[in-house]
Amino acid sequence: MAHLARFLGPVLLISSAGCASVARPARSPFSPVVNRPSAPTTDLAVEVRNEHWLPMRVWVEWPGMRRFLGDVAPGGAATFQVPAEIRGTRGRLRLYADPTGSIDDVMSDPIEVGDGRRIEWRLRKVLANSRVRVM
Repeated sequence: MAHLARFLGPVLLISSAGCASVARPARSPFSPVVNRPSAPTTDLAVEVRNEHWLPMRVWVEWPGMRRFLGDVAPGGAATFQVPAEIRGTRGRLRLYADPTGSIDDVMSDPIEVGDGRRIEWRLRKVLANSRVRVM
């Protein structure tokens, strides 16, 4: 019996070590599936409402890039389109507005927008009170 224990001990150790050295463990059916964000497929609509008394020049910014969207008259509104292929490569965006004839300007906080959504940006008379809404 002792002879059998001496023989089976190393055999069991070697066989279990071979099973434990799998490069990638099997996936459990209960493990959560990680969804990677897909690239946007539609253009992003950015609606800007200018409640300020000066005309506004509006840009959209990503890390390392700024793109001019257009001008918005005082008391007016305009809708601009950000192409999907640009949005998909850059990550979070920010909106930037510069009133013509003034040294004041305003920049939004970073915005993460999903596909099929749009942004509304209200530029208030006091630019620091401007608000962004993702819809």
